[in-house]
Amino acid sequence: MKRLIVIIGIIVIAGISLIALNRTQHFNISDDNITAIVINTLPESKEHSRMYRDTEKINKFIAYLNELSLKDTFTENPDKYNGMTSIIGISYADGRQTIVYHFGNMFIKENEGKWKRMTYNEAVKLHELIQDNSSD
Repeated sequence: MKRLIVIIGIIVIAGISLIALNRTQHFNISDDNITAIVINTLPESKEHSRMYRDTEKINKFIAYLNELSLKDTFTENPDKYNGMTSIIGISYADGRQTIVYHFGNMFIKENEGKWKRMTYNEAVKLHELIQDNSSD
């Protein structure tokens, strides 16, 4: 009986650990008093650079970033990937700035935080959002 209880305990702990590993997170980027969003890339590309001051474009962009389903545990190592990095600078009226880095079409982070994993479909939609909305 004790052995069965131990086995059940191990299964429960493993299940809880698996759930914790697969949980999703979301950005919580404030959309109050944003004055501009500036997007640049590394390597530099005028084709992908944008500047938004229009409130509607800003709100749409911030809402999308906050809707992303991000995983903080993943098997890929961002240091082993090559690719373009989008640097998304969000400026506020009080002088604060938030920087979001989107790298390799799968990794994203806010400021100096840890890389998070986004889905390929979310990355494609982010790229389309940038491409479909020209600078103001």
